[in-house]
Amino acid sequence: MGWILVVPCTLTTAEREFVTSLAAGQTVRAGVWDRAKLDGLLATHADLEASFTRNQLFEAAKVYGQEQALLMDGCG
Repeated sequence: MGWILVVPCTLTTAEREFVTSLAAGQTVRAGVWDRAKLDGLLATHADLEASFTRNQLFEAAKVYGQEQALLMDGCG
């Protein structure tokens, strides 16, 4: 059994060691997923990134009144 700390930044070696040391002497394992791990996972699942950013692009286009151009792939 274990737990994983997920952070959106890159941890230093000391920070990573601190987190993993929290499980010392326990029956649980501790791990860290930081920016590098998350970027690697996202690179292998590009479809997930596209689904998240697509909505952000559409919302930004609405702000500028360009929803139709975005929906028509810039043609129009």
